[in-house]
Amino acid sequence: MSPPADASACADAVFRREHGRIIASLIGLCGSFDHAEEAMQEAFSAALRHWAERGVPDNPAAWITAAAYRKLVDARRRERTRREKQPLWRVKPRSPALPIRPSQKRSIPKSLTIGCD
Repeated sequence: MSPPADASACADAVFRREHGRIIASLIGLCGSFDHAEEAMQEAFSAALRHWAERGVPDNPAAWITAAAYRKLVDARRRERTRREKQPLWRVKPRSPALPIRPSQKRSIPKSLTIGCD
């Protein structure tokens, strides 16, 4: 691993050299350019944070690819869980209200009905 100071420069160099291969492999995995690009961007963001603390790995392009792949898997899991749980979020319809008899109606005080003609 290289020193943490090189993290930004290394991420920039990896992006310039390898982003085409990384994005192509991610598109092959998920079938969506948008999802692949988002995962790659998140992986580069994570790399900058991680590498600044722990140093640049020996194979930074592989690190980015693996991190982006994991982000794709996480996103797919979140989406599947959301689809499974979404029917549970729906509010069940309430039973029809019982009719109110005239004796149960409350009158509204005059002070609250000003301007409600």
